[in-house]
Amino acid sequence: MSLLVLYYAIGLPIGTWFTFTHGWGMLGLWSGLATSVFCGWLTITVQVIIDVGEALEACDADADLFVADLKGCRSSEPLPIARESSGESEYSEWEPSRESMHGISGYSEWNSKEASEAHLSNRGQQLLLLAYSLPGLLIFAAVLVYSQPWRWREWAIRGGEMLPPEVTYDEQ
Repeated sequence: MSLLVLYYAIGLPIGTWFTFTHGWGMLGLWSGLATSVFCGWLTITVQVIIDVGEALEACDADADLFVADLKGCRSSEPLPIARESSGESEYSEWEPSRESMHGISGYSEWNSKEASEAHLSNRGQQLLLLAYSLPGLLIFAAVLVYSQPWRWREWAIRGGEMLPPEVTYDEQ
C-alpha cells in the first residue's frame, strides 16, 4: 500500500514534471517511476531494519527468561534431576549450562551479546543494501547522462537539428 502512495505522491508528479515541462517524453515518466521505486526501497529497507532489530531484542529477552526459569529463578535451589542406577533412584543437583541446553527446543545456543555480534549491525545492513542497489542506480544515471534529455527541448525548438551551444537558431 505504501508503494502505491509513494508512486502517486512522489513518482507521478516528478514523472509528469519531467515529461511535460522539460520535454523528456517516456524517459521522464520512467524517471518518475524510478524515483518512486527508490523511495519505496528506502522505506522498505528502514522497516526491515527496524523489524529485525525488534525481533532480535524480543528473542534475546525470551532467551534470558528461559535460562532464568531453568536455573530456578523463583527459588534459589538448583533443579533436582532423577538418575537411576542399579534400580535405585537418586537425585542430584543440576545447574543448566550452555552445553546442556544446546539441544533444548526454544533456546538459542547464543546469548544476546553473541547473537548481536553474529548478525550485521544496522549500519552494516544499510551499507550492504546500498551496495546491492548501487549498480542499478549507476546504470540509471548513465542512461540519463548518455541520452541528455535536458537538451531535447532545445532540439525540438531548433527544428530537430542539434547545433553547437554557441550557434543559435537565429544566426543561420
